[in-house]
Amino acid sequence: MLNQKKSWDHQFSDNAGADKFFVKVHFASEFHSFRKQIFASADHQEFIASLGSCDPWQSSGGKSGASFYKTTDGRFLLKQINKHEIDTFKSIAHKYFEYITSNDHRALMAKIVGLYTVGYKTINGGARRLDLVVMENLFHGHKIAESFDLKGSMRNRLVDPSGNNVQGKELVLMDENFLRMACERPFYVSNKTKMELKLAVERDSKFLCDIKVMDYSLLVGKDETTNELVVGIIDYLRPFSIDKVIESQVKKTSGYFQGTAEDPTVISPSAYRSRFISAMDNYFVLLPDYWYDMPPPPPPSSDKN
Repeated sequence: MLNQKKSWDHQFSDNAGADKFFVKVHFASEFHSFRKQIFASADHQEFIASLGSCDPWQSSGGKSGASFYKTTDGRFLLKQINKHEIDTFKSIAHKYFEYITSNDHRALMAKIVGLYTVGYKTINGGARRLDLVVMENLFHGHKIAESFDLKGSMRNRLVDPSGNNVQGKELVLMDENFLRMACERPFYVSNKTKMELKLAVERDSKFLCDIKVMDYSLLVGKDETTNELVVGIIDYLRPFSIDKVIESQVKKTSGYFQGTAEDPTVISPSAYRSRFISAMDNYFVLLPDYWYDMPPPPPPSSDKN
């Protein structure tokens, strides 16, 4: 039975007590209640069982250098996060739980279902500490042929599918790949899908703007079997902190002096949101629900004046 403390700590040892391990479950009771709300009964009961077996996982889209893991059953992803990201979640946790579980809308954000700090110290001097966020794997249960990580920017957003940097990794393409492909094979969507996607992007990005985060992405995949579009907003814990403001201004200023002025890689949450909404609206091409049959032109008048 979970208590009402913000976190739950557990320590254990091995090797006759010489090697020590610890686990901290952040927001233990809150996440427990949250998972009961968003999971089916069986999924909720099997959550811990899923976490019991994980393997390292890499995708070609990641550039942060963070460690990733995937549960053996493929249902969840575990991502190492830094101090800024864990502090961000701690500061917005209650708003997050309330927003995701609200009945007023359907959130597009991939659900974060757990936050943990794990570590160990061994008799040989080895030690490691990891802050990990557990997220739903959006593509679990789907047969995805191609996937894309879309930010709405063209700067460094191209993956070479044949490059050495993607060998042995799960291939995730980016914005420029998406637009190049769209010249031959656009992502056509119905009017209903387009409107639902647009509203969800606008709504979720407003929430993320209000809590002052940016640099999130829209993960997109197409299920080969059902022809469904599988989408979700991911990587939404990067705060727009004072160091990001300074980085943005420095890069912008240096660009002017070097004659290579470009938009900075780091922009404010509101500017990021505007660019993100506009890009996602343009990326998906509207296919009419039906084609309109134009009436034939009237026959030429035979009246003579």
